[in-house]
Amino acid sequence: MTLELVLTVISLVWAGAVLGVSFIATPIKFRAPMLDRPTAFDVGRVTFLFFEKVEWALAILLILLILGAGPQSVPVVYGLIVVVIVALQVLWLTPKLVRRAVMLSSGEVPPESSAHRIFVILEAIKLICLILFGGHMATEL
Repeated sequence: MTLELVLTVISLVWAGAVLGVSFIATPIKFRAPMLDRPTAFDVGRVTFLFFEKVEWALAILLILLILGAGPQSVPVVYGLIVVVIVALQVLWLTPKLVRRAVMLSSGEVPPESSAHRIFVILEAIKLICLILFGGHMATEL
């Protein structure tokens, strides 16, 4: 198996996971009439904390593979953008969102925040970068 194929698979599977978790499953759970909002926020909190660990592992793997490939053979900028986004989300945004989810789950009303909007924008950028990265690597096969 070539490095290009491995990078293609990793980036496109990761893109699919981001699409599934962030843009399909998460919004849909808030439309389920039998699922109350505090429970939906708690499920979201648990889901994103688990997915954060998966993304850290994928980010580390991506960095190692890019370093092993050398900067000329991969579109490093896409990979670096994805890694920076994961770091921003894990270290800054997710803790803020988890605190909000805990407050909402317990019936409190948290103060206004743009953290969720920023998170969604970063998810969209990450998704686009992963698709572009995977597409570029697929053309190298």
